[in-house]
Amino acid sequence: TVVVHRIDGLYALDPAAGAAGHYRKLLASSREEPIFAWTEAHAIGAQGSGGPGGEWAATARRLYRLRPGQKPAEFPAPPGAAVSNLLETRDGRLHAFSQDGLFVWERERWRRIYHSERITREAIRTILEDRTGAIWLGLNGAVVRVAEQQGTVLDLTRWIRKDDTVQSLLE
Repeated sequence: TVVVHRIDGLYALDPAAGAAGHYRKLLASSREEPIFAWTEAHAIGAQGSGGPGGEWAATARRLYRLRPGQKPAEFPAPPGAAVSNLLETRDGRLHAFSQDGLFVWERERWRRIYHSERITREAIRTILEDRTGAIWLGLNGAVVRVAEQQGTVLDLTRWIRKDDTVQSLLE
């Protein structure tokens, strides 16, 4: 199944149905509450999410866990600005990035694990978890590695020109 993000919501497309296709609406989007970001959920499931698989979607006020055949589960969005990117790490923790920083969902609340005045003005373009569990943020004019377990942040911005936009990261 392929998830398609359209202006009016998220849809699941079954490619086995051929050219005719079969769309199933996962979550509606509206002008009042557009979907800003979404990501696939790992098979192990996120902490407190109640099970494996599905997708995560973010609007300005809420996050949704979407699973086939189930009503979307709602979670509060992190405080502050709208979420621009989501990542569920291999250990099942959900991370959300906004202009107010990088947050992790744990024990039924959001905890900010990274914040920088310079970075918050830049939109995150891509987010990656490396083999060690560190999270890499690709932004306008910056690359940052956040290794929460080691309590370190590595700012690699000096390797990027200020006017460059990091489009993707790949390990």
